Order: sequence, then C-alpha cells, then structure tokens
Amino acid sequence: MIAKIHTVLWALITLVMVVALPEAALAADAATTVQAQNVQAKIALANAKVAPGGEIGVTVKIAIEPGWHIYGNPVPEDFVPTSVEFDKTVIAKQQIKFPAPTPVTFKGLGETLPVYEHSVKAAGTLTIDPKSKPGNYQLAGTFKFQECNDNICKMPQAVKFEIPVTVAAAK
Repeated sequence: MIAKIHTVLWALITLVMVVALPEAALAADAATTVQAQNVQAKIALANAKVAPGGEIGVTVKIAIEPGWHIYGNPVPEDFVPTSVEFDKTVIAKQQIKFPAPTPVTFKGLGETLPVYEHSVKAAGTLTIDPKSKPGNYQLAGTFKFQECNDNICKMPQAVKFEIPVTVAAAK
C-alpha cells in the first residue's frame, strides 16, 4: 500500500513539475527532461532564439522520488553537490542559482549535510558568446548529482543533455 502511495505521489510531483511551468516563460522546443534513476530534471530556456552576446533565462526543475535526497552546497569532498553546467562551446557565461538546501543530520555518518528532497527549482541566465555565428546550435550540458536515502548513497551521476537554440543575426 505504501509503495502505491509513493508511486502516485511521484507521478503527481512529475505532473505538477510539467504543468506548473508557465508557458510564456519558456519555449516548448527549448527544453529537455533528463531522468536518472530516482531523480528527474527539466531544464528549460526562456527563448529558443537569441542574438550573439545576448542572454537567455534558464530554469531547472528537479523532482526527487520520496525517500531519496540529493546534495546541495557546501558538501564535504566525498559528496557531489547538485549542479547544471553548460559546455562553453556557445556559452560565454552562465549563472544558475540554486536555493538554500535543508541541513539534515545523518546519525549513521555523524554529520549534518545540505540536501534537497521532493523538488527543487533553480534559475539563472546564460550569455551567448558574442563571437557566435548565426545558426542553429545544441546547447550541451551536464546535470550532476548524487542521490541517497537513509541507507545507501548511489554513485554520483553526470547526465548529459542538449537543448536546441538559434543564434540570430544581431539587428
């Protein structure tokens, strides 16, 4: 019975994540969803078109299955904090801000660590390299995290993704 409730809650969290994104805030074709074991992330750009040197808003919505958590910053060296990093091929600068994680005391470890549970939303901006030539690009990046529950920590994950964007000629 509890397993069914967890499954239904996970489905609802995922549905809310997808439905709750304001349609005006992102371009439908400028987003991707990555699934890795017990964690799902939707990474979306505010626009699918930008001029060289222009900025694009980026939103990251992460859903975490019940009973699991991922780490925020700062964490000790042995742990991997959650991050989204875009490759520097077309991106000159990125700034993605995650909210403050919740400190949780793990008795078995004897440590208090910063974690995200259930869901987390990060937002920021990407600046397109001013030297980028007009054309269609795939903004490649990596979603990094380490998922754990009260009994185990899985190996850190580094999930690659791509989001299409058009660099338009400057007016």
